[in-house]
Amino acid sequence: MSALARPYRFFISILLAGGLLTLLLVWSDLSLARVWQALGDLGWGVWVGSLALQGMLYLLRALRLRALLTPNGPRPIGGLMAVSVTHTLMAYLLPARLGEATLPLYLAKGLGRSKSEGAAILLLVRLLDFACLTGTMSVVCLLLGTSLKYPELTWLTPLGLALLVPAALFLVLILHSSLLIELLAGMLSMLKLGRWPMGRLALEFAELVRKDVRQVGGLKLLVAGAWTLPLWFGIFSFWGWLAVCTGLADLGLLEATFGSSLTVLSTLIPLNAFAGVGFQDAGFAFGFGVLGADPTAAAASAVATHLVYSVNLMMYGVIGQMFMPRGAEMTSP
Repeated sequence: MSALARPYRFFISILLAGGLLTLLLVWSDLSLARVWQALGDLGWGVWVGSLALQGMLYLLRALRLRALLTPNGPRPIGGLMAVSVTHTLMAYLLPARLGEATLPLYLAKGLGRSKSEGAAILLLVRLLDFACLTGTMSVVCLLLGTSLKYPELTWLTPLGLALLVPAALFLVLILHSSLLIELLAGMLSMLKLGRWPMGRLALEFAELVRKDVRQVGGLKLLVAGAWTLPLWFGIFSFWGWLAVCTGLADLGLLEATFGSSLTVLSTLIPLNAFAGVGFQDAGFAFGFGVLGADPTAAAASAVATHLVYSVNLMMYGVIGQMFMPRGAEMTSP
């Protein structure tokens, strides 16, 4: 993205976040007292449990990174956990998901990996995430849409069927991710970007990323996929459990997963503002509101769980920075 485009993207992110937050407050008639009550319902024991569960998620992310990295370099679990925590923090805090680009930088600075390998790992990690997220949403929508408990939500059935398409597409892209890089490089070539120095560097970097992606064989992808499944089960459990503990007590497994999936999906939108403000809260409240939750209770739970997650992430982020590996950064792309 050009330097000129970034301010506009920031402005759009902040504008949309403010608009969504305003709509949420108007729709729910939310008050500070209601949020404080939701936090009070949470309790210290539940908060400590959420902290432990969130830490387990970073361990699973580190194990997935280790499975994807080539074994010809350092892959310490502690260092990978620090990289995972810090990358998650930056992706969450920076507007428009620009913090995603920090993963290759941290892997290069801390573990001496090439930036092209880091970019390849980031691509595969996100493809695995989207495949698991869309696949889970598809199954949950189909089950809820055909459930006698929600006769008014029959529209979830066609939505679930439609979500099978992106889920299958992401699986294909995981298995043929080098072709995706070739396609993107071909598009850059068609735009004649190779005529400029930055364009040539982008094309050269894309070729390095393609080679690094191809080094990740089927066994590595299988192991990474095996870590991705419990990771996403933990993510859905985290948000669903906090939703129940902050006032939305009448949630079953399907309902908790549906609301959690929309919460997470809202944070992955590239126009997200600082710390998911507006987007995450709206996704949470809408997801559980669709299932019949009281608007005020859903909004209060959304803000309360958002605060808990943000505080936990900031605490882990500080620890991650303290224990970040200090290896020499590679000069190659």
